[in-house]
Amino acid sequence: MNILSRKEIISFFKANELKIETPDNYYETAADVCFSRTNPFQQCSVDLHVGSIYIPETVDDALGGKTQPKNDHVLVTGGTVLISTKEKITLPKNVGALCFSPSKMALRGVMITNMGHVDPGYSGYLHFTAINMGNEPYGLKTSYDYRCCTMILFKLSEDVEPYRKGQIIKFSTNRGEIEVSDAVDNSLPYLAKDFLSIEKRAESVAEKKFNKTAWASGIFSFMAALIVAAYPLYQTYINKPWETESNKVNNKMQVLETKLDYEKRIIELEKKLDYENRVIEIEKKVNELTKKGKS
Repeated sequence: MNILSRKEIISFFKANELKIETPDNYYETAADVCFSRTNPFQQCSVDLHVGSIYIPETVDDALGGKTQPKNDHVLVTGGTVLISTKEKITLPKNVGALCFSPSKMALRGVMITNMGHVDPGYSGYLHFTAINMGNEPYGLKTSYDYRCCTMILFKLSEDVEPYRKGQIIKFSTNRGEIEVSDAVDNSLPYLAKDFLSIEKRAESVAEKKFNKTAWASGIFSFMAALIVAAYPLYQTYINKPWETESNKVNNKMQVLETKLDYEKRIIELEKKLDYENRVIEIEKKVNELTKKGKS
């Protein structure tokens, strides 16, 4: 296996054995300019760029769905997208490729899950699943400023049977007939929008927190109502107003009993005085009668 240098890659490209097709012939121009960091033809690789961006769990005809991909997207932590390259490639029968994630994406924690090899003779777009494993959002855009793949080409010692071409499926939509790669049609339904379930876990935590808070709030409200209701009883227990009333009644009873006793004694005294007065009157009459008898 012989890895191709930049010069060899451009030679294959100009000989039309290696095809890298774009609507604006970007690679034809790049092959004729001096080497630079932004040139897609590197020392021993070719850079491919973000083309169509598909969002998992999106309705087919909605923006980001199967028939209406996005041109730009912010990939949040744990977020997943399916990327189709801007370029359509065709490899020679004796040239294969190995794909790697660009260092810029890798250093930001964006992982390309299905990087691998491209068989000799393959013709079509390349598709990659990108997942943001970093702690900050990562922007994607359909532009030559946004690379999604570094492709290293290697030459075999002999030609091999060409790999099948990428298949195109046509869908009828309200915007007309839309062509979709079979890789998108087959892969997109199996992908999750939130690979790490960050949003779902956050919602679950928030829901648990809310339920806990609501439970605590309910308990607090119940206890507050209980305290408010029990406070008068507590005050009654502390002040014991029934004892005061009972004492009042007892005092009244004692006063009445004393009064009755006084009245009873007064009546007895009156009776005694009346008796003594009668005795005195009787004695007085007796004395008067006695005096008359003597005279």
